[in-house]
Amino acid sequence: MDEYREVLLKIEAAVHHITKNLTPEIEQLSQLNLSRTQEAILLLFLRNPNITLRELADFLDISKSAVTQIVNKLEDKDLLMRTINLENRREVRLSLGQKGEIVKKELQQFERKVVNEYIKKIPIEDLKHSLHTLEQFEEIIRETKNQS
Repeated sequence: MDEYREVLLKIEAAVHHITKNLTPEIEQLSQLNLSRTQEAILLLFLRNPNITLRELADFLDISKSAVTQIVNKLEDKDLLMRTINLENRREVRLSLGQKGEIVKKELQQFERKVVNEYIKKIPIEDLKHSLHTLEQFEEIIRETKNQS
């Protein structure tokens, strides 16, 4: 048990240090002074442009009304824009505002840099194994929570 706990703590620390060292490199995002939830919604949208407000709420485990309030703030900062789906007026679609487009371009540059300067130095099989292990961990958590 102690060995498993030690590995868990080392994984936690590694993820924290990676995030701490890389996040400031996304300069535009750092300058926006977003809350963690605002940043999470923006990043989720950038990675999944067709995501719905309900899916954002489910992913972040917050209410849809909370997502709506956060999207309002992101709209005020010209990061996201909301439009009504003309085919289904009850459906709201999100798109990027002008500042959101700038963040998107910077994020793409950042991802290229991370891949080229860091990730490519790790053998692809090691990366795939790490991904597989994390997916297993995620699945065990999901199954355990569904059983309780």
